[in-house]
Amino acid sequence: MKKKFIFIILILILIAGISIWFLVYQPQAYEKKMAAAVQLTRAGDCQGAVPILEELLSTSSDTSVGREVRLLLARCRSELNNYREALPLWEEIVTWDDPSSGEEAEFYLGWIAKEEGDHDKAREELSRYLRRYPDSPRSGRARLALARINSVDGDLAESRELFLEVLERSGNAQVTNQARQELGKLNFSIFFSPEIDEDSQTYTVRSGDSLTAIARAYNTTPDLIKKMNRIRGEIIHPGQVLKVPAHRFSAIVSKSRNTLQLFYGGSFFKEYSVGTGRNNCSPTGEFTIVTKLVDPPWIHGGETIPPFDPRNILGTRWMGFDDPYASFGIHGTTMPETVGSQSSDGCIRMINEHVEELFIFLPRGSKVVIEE
Repeated sequence: MKKKFIFIILILILIAGISIWFLVYQPQAYEKKMAAAVQLTRAGDCQGAVPILEELLSTSSDTSVGREVRLLLARCRSELNNYREALPLWEEIVTWDDPSSGEEAEFYLGWIAKEEGDHDKAREELSRYLRRYPDSPRSGRARLALARINSVDGDLAESRELFLEVLERSGNAQVTNQARQELGKLNFSIFFSPEIDEDSQTYTVRSGDSLTAIARAYNTTPDLIKKMNRIRGEIIHPGQVLKVPAHRFSAIVSKSRNTLQLFYGGSFFKEYSVGTGRNNCSPTGEFTIVTKLVDPPWIHGGETIPPFDPRNILGTRWMGFDDPYASFGIHGTTMPETVGSQSSDGCIRMINEHVEELFIFLPRGSKVVIEE
């Protein structure tokens, strides 16, 4: 009888221990793991969060906790480019009766299709996503992905429109910066292609014409016409059909961002990093380019320092502004490491390769706006 009583007591203790484990310790351990996973994902450490989330994946997706595990794991796997493992999770999440997670899942179904190279599916998914969520936090990334797909597939005009929509509508600075860089490259491809579009026109050379005269008539530079038409030298022939710009170029300099944006016909064309004046000393306003020099001398401290002199910091090009800022303008630099910061005496400083490129787009008379 005594042994039977002891046995019963042991069984009760065991049952109590198991109950405490399942009711107290296991939930506490689960909560600790979940809290750790959430903290890691918020800190951007998806590599550390994934193993913990995978341990918790057995939790039913019918519970709020189970859904949170799947959502965090899908995000982390996507962040780590583990698209094949992320895809089944997003396919499950999109079926939930939850608008917020469903919107996110729809985006990633299109994004993953694009990253996996299935452009047809990606275009379909992302286009549908933008129709349903045109102003969502992820709409900028969706347009960016679609723009890249169209660019690869050769639809450059549609790609350009999507990039411009990103610039106009996205509130994500990183996405916007990516769009600017990629749009600049795309604009170059379109502008210097042989194709004539709404941003270009043709001119048939007549007897007595020169590149300089044609450039002046179309508010551009001879070098730009040469580059657009792949002309070497200065010789053109009567009857020759040239591609010429349909609009004028201008520029806007931002002192706070240390950037110069080149505009064509009022639309963004390309962005460059620049150096502006120390202690915000570059003047603001609208200026006109009146002088253009290749390998300019530098007039400094009453001395004219010739080009190629080690003391001459102006680099390979100079575009000077109108009075009262005759000594103020855009130039190259022998100190490229200073570009991207407030580092000059007031002028707009550029890497030589970039100022040489800009030089052919902006003829004398071009407008440059400098703003805070």
